[in-house]
Amino acid sequence: MRYKKNNVLKVNYVALHKTVGLTDLEMKVYDEASVLFDTVTMTAVPSNGGAYYASFTPDAKGQWRIRIQSDTNHDDIQKVFEVGDSDIDEIKLQTQSIEDKEDIIDANVDQALLDIAAIKLVVDDIDDQISTGGYIMN
Repeated sequence: MRYKKNNVLKVNYVALHKTVGLTDLEMKVYDEASVLFDTVTMTAVPSNGGAYYASFTPDAKGQWRIRIQSDTNHDDIQKVFEVGDSDIDEIKLQTQSIEDKEDIIDANVDQALLDIAAIKLVVDDIDDQISTGGYIMN
């Protein structure tokens, strides 16, 4: 999945064994150059056994990595996020726009082919008239 730079990226996580009450569950964020960008203590989701969330805002294109850890619960997981100038939803919209334009072009090409066929019929008719002794213009 692709995410857009300068947009908040929310991360949801369920702790090992759905452990609740963790106070040392941290998300470390590494930027596109693998440099530690931020460390965020994850927030528990109320009434959702062991679920936590945190967010960060990537400010550059590239692969960003998070590492979620808890010494108390022995959590240690990593995930990579692809960050660019457009997110996946924008790319889908651009793709749909291109497909719509392609449909219009196809329709125009079909009409042009019909017009060419009509012109060819007129040219064939003129050729027939010339080959049989002349062409009369109206």
